Amino acid sequence: MRLAWIVRACVAAGIVAAAGCDLILGIDDGTAREAGGPGDAAIAETSTDANGAVDASDASTPLCDTDAAFGTPTILSTLASSANDEHLRLVPPNELAGIFQSTRDGGLGAADIYSATRSSIGDTWKGVTPLAGIDTSGGENDPSLSADGLTLYFARGGNILRATRATAQDTFGTPATVAELASGANDFGPYLIDDGSALYFSSTRASDAGVSQLYFAHPIADGGFTAVATVNGQGTGGDNRFAAVTADQLVLYFGSTRSGGQGAHDVWVATRGSTSLPFASPHVVAEVSSVDEDTPDWVSADRCRLYVTSNRGGTYKLYVATKSP
Repeated sequence: MRLAWIVRACVAAGIVAAAGCDLILGIDDGTAREAGGPGDAAIAETSTDANGAVDASDASTPLCDTDAAFGTPTILSTLASSANDEHLRLVPPNELAGIFQSTRDGGLGAADIYSATRSSIGDTWKGVTPLAGIDTSGGENDPSLSADGLTLYFARGGNILRATRATAQDTFGTPATVAELASGANDFGPYLIDDGSALYFSSTRASDAGVSQLYFAHPIADGGFTAVATVNGQGTGGDNRFAAVTADQLVLYFGSTRSGGQGAHDVWVATRGSTSLPFASPHVVAEVSSVDEDTPDWVSADRCRLYVTSNRGGTYKLYVATKSP
Protein backbone atom coordinates (compact mmCIF):
# COMPACT_ATOMS: atom_id res chain seq x y z
CA MET A 1 0.00 0.00 0.00
CA ARG A 2 2.76 2.42 0.96
CA LEU A 3 4.71 1.48 -2.18
CA ALA A 4 1.71 2.31 -4.37
CA TRP A 5 1.33 5.69 -2.64
CA ILE A 6 4.99 6.51 -3.20
CA VAL A 7 4.70 5.61 -6.89
CA ARG A 8 1.68 7.90 -7.25
CA ALA A 9 3.58 10.73 -5.52
CA CYS A 10 6.54 10.31 -7.86
CA VAL A 11 4.30 10.29 -10.93
CA ALA A 12 2.41 13.35 -9.71
CA ALA A 13 5.67 15.22 -9.18
CA GLY A 14 6.52 15.19 -12.84
CA ILE A 15 9.15 17.86 -12.34
CA VAL A 16 11.17 15.45 -10.18
CA ALA A 17 13.82 13.54 -12.07
CA ALA A 18 13.39 9.80 -12.41
CA ALA A 19 16.56 9.35 -10.38
CA GLY A 20 14.75 10.96 -7.43
CA CYS A 21 11.92 8.41 -7.57
CA ASP A 22 14.46 5.60 -7.98
CA LEU A 23 16.12 6.80 -4.80
CA ILE A 24 12.83 6.91 -2.89
CA LEU A 25 11.73 3.50 -4.17
CA GLY A 26 15.09 1.91 -3.41
CA ILE A 27 15.80 1.09 -7.04
CA ASP A 28 19.48 0.90 -7.93
CA ASP A 29 19.73 2.46 -11.38
CA GLY A 30 23.52 2.56 -11.26
CA THR A 31 23.61 6.32 -10.60
CA ALA A 32 26.09 7.39 -7.94
CA ARG A 33 24.40 8.95 -4.89
CA GLU A 34 25.73 11.20 -2.17
CA ALA A 35 26.42 9.03 0.86
CA GLY A 36 24.21 9.51 3.88
CA GLY A 37 20.92 9.85 1.99
CA PRO A 38 17.87 10.13 4.24
CA GLY A 39 15.80 7.28 2.79
CA ASP A 40 12.17 7.71 3.84
CA ALA A 41 13.05 11.03 5.44
CA ALA A 42 13.17 12.40 1.91
CA ILE A 43 9.53 11.56 1.24
CA ALA A 44 7.05 14.39 1.83
CA GLU A 45 3.29 14.32 1.41
CA THR A 46 2.47 15.73 -2.01
CA SER A 47 -0.70 16.51 -3.91
CA THR A 48 -1.54 18.28 -7.13
CA ASP A 49 -3.78 21.22 -7.92
CA ALA A 50 -6.21 21.52 -10.82
CA ASN A 51 -3.33 22.34 -13.14
CA GLY A 52 -1.30 19.32 -12.09
CA ALA A 53 1.24 21.40 -10.13
CA VAL A 54 2.76 19.76 -7.08
CA ASP A 55 1.62 21.11 -3.72
CA ALA A 56 4.52 20.86 -1.28
CA SER A 57 2.68 22.55 1.58
CA ASP A 58 3.27 19.54 3.83
CA ALA A 59 6.99 19.34 3.06
CA SER A 60 7.84 20.38 6.63
CA THR A 61 5.92 17.46 8.17
CA PRO A 62 8.58 15.56 10.13
CA LEU A 63 9.37 12.22 8.52
CA CYS A 64 11.95 11.28 11.11
CA ASP A 65 12.08 10.97 14.86
CA THR A 66 12.86 14.60 15.71
CA ASP A 67 13.80 13.60 19.25
CA ALA A 68 16.41 11.14 18.00
CA ALA A 69 20.10 11.88 17.68
CA PHE A 70 21.57 12.71 14.29
CA GLY A 71 23.57 10.06 12.52
CA THR A 72 27.28 10.48 11.84
CA PRO A 73 27.88 13.47 9.54
CA THR A 74 28.60 12.45 5.95
CA ILE A 75 30.80 14.55 3.69
CA LEU A 76 29.13 16.01 0.58
CA SER A 77 31.87 14.71 -1.67
CA THR A 78 30.61 16.20 -4.93
CA LEU A 79 30.81 19.70 -3.44
CA ALA A 80 34.34 19.13 -2.16
CA SER A 81 37.50 20.62 -3.62
CA SER A 82 41.12 20.55 -2.52
CA ALA A 83 40.55 23.93 -0.84
CA ASN A 84 38.13 25.10 1.88
CA ASP A 85 34.40 24.67 1.19
CA GLU A 86 32.09 26.19 3.79
CA HIS A 87 28.62 27.39 4.81
CA LEU A 88 26.20 25.56 2.54
CA ARG A 89 22.78 27.19 2.67
CA LEU A 90 19.98 25.38 0.89
CA VAL A 91 17.02 26.97 -0.85
CA PRO A 92 13.70 25.95 0.78
CA PRO A 93 11.47 24.08 0.67
CA ASN A 94 12.80 21.19 -1.43
CA GLU A 95 16.57 21.39 -0.75
CA LEU A 96 17.41 20.89 -4.42
CA ALA A 97 19.54 24.03 -4.79
CA GLY A 98 22.21 25.49 -2.55
CA ILE A 99 24.94 28.10 -2.32
CA PHE A 100 28.23 27.99 -0.43
CA GLN A 101 31.63 29.65 -0.24
CA SER A 102 34.88 28.15 -1.43
CA THR A 103 38.53 29.08 -1.87
CA ARG A 104 38.90 26.62 -4.77
CA ASP A 105 40.97 27.47 -7.83
CA GLY A 106 39.34 29.71 -10.40
CA GLY A 107 37.79 32.20 -8.00
CA LEU A 108 38.36 35.94 -7.82
CA GLY A 109 39.23 36.38 -4.15
CA ALA A 110 39.99 34.73 -0.84
CA ALA A 111 36.56 33.09 -0.94
CA ASP A 112 33.87 33.17 -3.59
CA ILE A 113 30.23 32.08 -3.70
CA TYR A 114 29.16 29.06 -5.72
CA SER A 115 25.82 27.49 -6.51
CA ALA A 116 24.90 23.85 -7.12
CA THR A 117 21.78 21.75 -7.70
CA ARG A 118 20.61 18.14 -7.37
CA SER A 119 17.61 16.11 -8.51
CA SER A 120 16.45 14.90 -5.09
CA ILE A 121 17.47 14.84 -1.45
CA GLY A 122 20.31 12.35 -1.13
CA ASP A 123 21.25 12.60 -4.81
CA THR A 124 24.67 13.88 -5.85
CA TRP A 125 25.23 17.61 -6.21
CA LYS A 126 26.05 18.82 -9.71
CA GLY A 127 26.73 21.98 -11.68
CA VAL A 128 28.97 23.79 -9.18
CA THR A 129 29.13 27.29 -10.67
CA PRO A 130 30.37 30.71 -9.46
CA LEU A 131 27.47 33.02 -8.62
CA ALA A 132 27.63 35.67 -11.34
CA GLY A 133 27.77 39.34 -10.39
CA ILE A 134 28.75 38.84 -6.75
CA ASP A 135 32.37 37.73 -6.43
CA THR A 136 35.27 40.20 -6.12
CA SER A 137 38.90 40.09 -5.13
CA GLY A 138 37.83 41.07 -1.62
CA GLY A 139 36.29 37.72 -0.68
CA GLU A 140 32.62 36.83 -0.16
CA ASN A 141 31.38 34.68 2.70
CA ASP A 142 28.34 33.11 4.38
CA PRO A 143 25.72 33.33 1.60
CA SER A 144 21.99 32.99 2.31
CA LEU A 145 19.39 33.03 -0.46
CA SER A 146 15.66 33.72 -0.23
CA ALA A 147 13.23 30.95 -1.17
CA ASP A 148 12.28 32.71 -4.42
CA GLY A 149 15.95 33.08 -5.34
CA LEU A 150 15.66 36.86 -5.74
CA THR A 151 17.45 38.16 -2.63
CA LEU A 152 20.95 37.21 -1.53
CA TYR A 153 22.64 38.11 1.75
CA PHE A 154 26.33 37.52 2.37
CA ALA A 155 29.29 38.91 4.33
CA ARG A 156 32.20 40.91 2.98
CA GLY A 157 34.75 43.03 4.84
CA GLY A 158 32.95 42.93 8.18
CA ASN A 159 29.55 43.93 6.76
CA ILE A 160 26.42 42.10 5.67
CA LEU A 161 25.48 42.90 2.09
CA ARG A 162 22.33 42.36 0.05
CA ALA A 163 21.90 41.87 -3.69
CA THR A 164 18.65 41.42 -5.60
CA ARG A 165 17.46 40.40 -9.05
CA ALA A 166 14.14 40.50 -10.90
CA THR A 167 13.96 36.81 -11.79
CA ALA A 168 15.86 33.69 -10.80
CA GLN A 169 17.37 33.61 -14.28
CA ASP A 170 18.86 37.10 -14.02
CA THR A 171 22.29 38.11 -12.71
CA PHE A 172 22.26 39.77 -9.30
CA GLY A 173 22.63 43.54 -9.22
CA THR A 174 25.42 45.36 -7.42
CA PRO A 175 25.44 44.35 -3.72
CA ALA A 176 25.01 47.03 -1.06
CA THR A 177 25.71 47.01 2.67
CA VAL A 178 22.57 46.61 4.78
CA ALA A 179 22.93 49.77 6.85
CA GLU A 180 20.50 48.70 9.59
CA LEU A 181 22.63 45.65 10.38
CA ALA A 182 26.00 47.42 10.35
CA SER A 183 27.83 48.11 13.60
CA GLY A 184 31.38 49.04 12.66
CA ALA A 185 32.50 45.74 14.19
CA ASN A 186 32.56 42.37 12.43
CA ASP A 187 29.05 41.46 11.23
CA PHE A 188 28.82 38.13 9.41
CA GLY A 189 26.98 34.82 9.05
CA PRO A 190 23.55 36.00 7.80
CA TYR A 191 20.85 33.29 7.89
CA LEU A 192 17.48 34.10 6.32
CA ILE A 193 14.73 31.81 7.60
CA ASP A 194 12.59 29.97 5.08
CA ASP A 195 9.76 32.49 4.79
CA GLY A 196 12.11 35.48 4.75
CA SER A 197 10.56 37.08 7.84
CA ALA A 198 13.71 37.13 9.99
CA LEU A 199 17.46 37.33 9.45
CA TYR A 200 19.78 35.91 12.09
CA PHE A 201 23.47 36.83 12.06
CA SER A 202 26.69 36.96 14.09
CA SER A 203 28.47 40.07 15.31
CA THR A 204 31.34 41.16 17.56
CA ARG A 205 29.61 44.49 18.29
CA ALA A 206 29.34 43.81 22.04
CA SER A 207 32.95 42.74 22.55
CA ASP A 208 36.22 44.64 22.52
CA ALA A 209 37.98 41.26 22.33
CA GLY A 210 36.31 40.21 19.05
CA VAL A 211 33.98 37.65 20.62
CA SER A 212 30.83 37.16 18.56
CA GLN A 213 27.23 36.69 19.67
CA LEU A 214 23.96 36.03 17.84
CA TYR A 215 21.48 38.70 16.73
CA PHE A 216 18.40 38.99 14.56
CA ALA A 217 16.25 41.56 12.79
CA HIS A 218 13.10 41.52 10.65
CA PRO A 219 13.02 42.76 7.05
CA ILE A 220 10.33 45.38 6.43
CA ALA A 221 8.40 46.33 3.32
CA ASP A 222 10.55 49.30 2.29
CA GLY A 223 13.67 47.14 2.08
CA GLY A 224 14.97 48.10 5.50
CA PHE A 225 15.08 46.20 8.78
CA THR A 226 13.68 46.52 12.26
CA ALA A 227 16.08 47.31 15.10
CA VAL A 228 18.68 44.61 15.72
CA ALA A 229 18.02 42.50 18.82
CA THR A 230 20.09 39.95 20.73
CA VAL A 231 18.95 36.33 20.46
CA ASN A 232 17.68 35.65 23.97
CA GLY A 233 18.60 32.24 25.33
CA GLN A 234 21.83 31.67 23.45
CA GLY A 235 23.44 31.51 26.86
CA THR A 236 26.68 33.05 27.96
CA GLY A 237 30.31 32.15 27.65
CA GLY A 238 32.45 31.53 24.64
CA ASP A 239 32.18 32.74 21.09
CA ASN A 240 28.73 32.12 19.56
CA ARG A 241 28.29 32.28 15.80
CA PHE A 242 26.58 30.91 12.66
CA ALA A 243 22.94 30.47 13.61
CA ALA A 244 20.87 27.89 11.71
CA VAL A 245 17.20 28.24 12.61
CA THR A 246 14.22 26.06 11.76
CA ALA A 247 11.45 27.56 9.63
CA ASP A 248 9.19 28.02 12.67
CA GLN A 249 12.04 29.66 14.66
CA LEU A 250 11.59 27.21 17.53
CA VAL A 251 14.93 25.41 17.17
CA LEU A 252 18.26 27.24 17.04
CA TYR A 253 21.54 25.56 16.13
CA PHE A 254 24.77 27.53 16.46
CA GLY A 255 28.51 27.15 16.88
CA SER A 256 30.05 27.88 20.27
CA THR A 257 33.35 27.60 22.10
CA ARG A 258 31.70 27.55 25.55
CA SER A 259 32.67 24.94 28.11
CA GLY A 260 31.04 21.53 27.79
CA GLY A 261 31.93 20.97 24.16
CA GLN A 262 34.56 18.79 22.56
CA GLY A 263 36.93 21.53 21.43
CA ALA A 264 37.04 24.68 19.26
CA HIS A 265 33.54 25.56 18.00
CA ASP A 266 31.01 22.79 18.54
CA VAL A 267 27.40 22.60 17.38
CA TRP A 268 24.90 23.54 20.10
CA VAL A 269 21.10 23.61 20.03
CA ALA A 270 18.43 25.53 21.94
CA THR A 271 14.65 25.23 21.68
CA ARG A 272 11.57 27.18 22.71
CA GLY A 273 7.81 26.63 22.67
CA SER A 274 6.88 29.90 21.01
CA THR A 275 8.56 32.77 19.17
CA SER A 276 7.39 35.04 21.99
CA LEU A 277 9.64 33.14 24.42
CA PRO A 278 13.42 33.12 24.81
CA PHE A 279 15.30 29.98 23.86
CA ALA A 280 15.91 27.56 26.71
CA SER A 281 19.45 26.77 27.84
CA PRO A 282 21.37 25.18 24.96
CA HIS A 283 23.12 21.82 24.94
CA VAL A 284 25.89 20.47 22.74
CA VAL A 285 24.96 18.29 19.77
CA ALA A 286 27.75 15.82 20.46
CA GLU A 287 27.07 13.47 17.53
CA VAL A 288 27.83 16.15 14.93
CA SER A 289 30.68 17.83 16.82
CA SER A 290 34.38 16.93 17.06
CA VAL A 291 37.61 18.20 18.57
CA ASP A 292 37.96 20.40 15.50
CA GLU A 293 35.87 23.30 14.16
CA ASP A 294 32.20 22.39 13.66
CA THR A 295 29.45 24.92 12.92
CA PRO A 296 25.91 24.49 11.57
CA ASP A 297 24.99 25.72 8.09
CA TRP A 298 21.32 24.95 7.50
CA VAL A 299 18.54 22.87 9.04
CA SER A 300 15.64 21.40 7.08
CA ALA A 301 12.11 22.53 7.86
CA ASP A 302 11.21 19.05 9.12
CA ARG A 303 14.30 19.05 11.40
CA CYS A 304 15.49 15.77 9.89
CA ARG A 305 18.70 17.03 8.26
CA LEU A 306 21.41 19.31 9.59
CA TYR A 307 24.13 20.58 7.26
CA VAL A 308 27.46 21.35 8.91
CA THR A 309 30.86 22.84 8.08
CA SER A 310 33.83 21.10 9.71
CA ASN A 311 37.60 20.95 9.32
CA ARG A 312 37.83 17.54 11.00
CA GLY A 313 39.53 16.21 7.88
CA GLY A 314 42.19 18.94 7.78
CA THR A 315 40.38 21.41 5.51
CA TYR A 316 36.88 22.84 5.80
CA LYS A 317 34.31 20.63 4.13
CA LEU A 318 30.52 20.37 3.95
CA TYR A 319 28.65 17.57 5.73
CA VAL A 320 25.08 16.46 6.33
CA ALA A 321 23.74 14.60 9.36
CA THR A 322 20.34 12.89 9.21
CA LYS A 323 17.86 11.70 11.83
CA SER A 324 16.38 8.24 11.31
CA PRO A 325 12.84 7.82 9.89
